[in-house]
Amino acid sequence: MRKKDKTQKESLRRVLFVDDEEHLLESVERALRNRFEVHTALSGQKGLDTIRNSETFPVIVADLRMPHMGGIEFLERAIQISPKSVTIVLTGHADRANAVEAVEKGKVLHFLSKPCPMDALTKAVDAGVRLFDLEIEIEEIREFLRSVA
Repeated sequence: MRKKDKTQKESLRRVLFVDDEEHLLESVERALRNRFEVHTALSGQKGLDTIRNSETFPVIVADLRMPHMGGIEFLERAIQISPKSVTIVLTGHADRANAVEAVEKGKVLHFLSKPCPMDALTKAVDAGVRLFDLEIEIEEIREFLRSVA
């Protein structure tokens, strides 16, 4: 069972990066730690465990090619566990078919290729956080309107 979600403002900055390249995760964490609460996982299974045992991650960033569980399968399963999360693909091995499949199955907001400049990655994660925030606000407005109807 997942822990109860924190308030929206407290959880907005949480981002999960899932990639089998430890050096990439370390560099992303160093580059983004002042802007986001960065969590990392070295495999799809570890990423799913992190999602299950944590508050909601507004943004989940994943590589497509990882051993044992590919990124598309990971994203599909991640969205089943955390349907409000926004996903971003960051990969060095992608073709058009992979991109289309990832977007269809994983609710992917953005598709980034490695090597990715940190400013582009930061902008994509910022956009994901804003989209998450807007979706939460829309849901709250709908609930309010239902309560007064």
